[in-house]
Amino acid sequence: MKKIFITLVCFLIIFIFSSIASSKIALLSLSDMVEKAEMIVIGKVVGVEETNEKQEEFSFSKVTIKVEKILKGKQDTKSIDVYFLPTIEDEPNFSLDDKGIFFIHKYQNKYRLVQGIAGKINIENDEAKNIYMLKQKREQKLDSFVHEIEEALEKFKTKK
Repeated sequence: MKKIFITLVCFLIIFIFSSIASSKIALLSLSDMVEKAEMIVIGKVVGVEETNEKQEEFSFSKVTIKVEKILKGKQDTKSIDVYFLPTIEDEPNFSLDDKGIFFIHKYQNKYRLVQGIAGKINIENDEAKNIYMLKQKREQKLDSFVHEIEEALEKFKTKK
């Protein structure tokens, strides 16, 4: 029985480390995400659609985000279209009415999320969830996480 347990634990450890190693995303710190983002917005997904545009053999989809609060970027932005590649494992999934914090930058003339899945922080019940950043808990109180973003923005402004 003990051998079976040890074997299962070993397989679990190997599985976890192999899935982390196979990920193509390099985790960045919050300050690096803030620096790379042209815009950081809190918003809600109001549209998701396929497009005819491609990157190599992959087709883009477009998500429209209704902006509720702008943390970084143009202050008059009401909504923004962000492009993603839904068949790539390191890209996030989007559904209508998803609420989140979105780290956005322009890449090849399209707005994209910074670091793919890491650029979308889900908001549920005043919690920031699925945070893929160095030295950050995966789930945090929304107010605390937004405060950390604002502090990182201040440091970035003084660094310039």
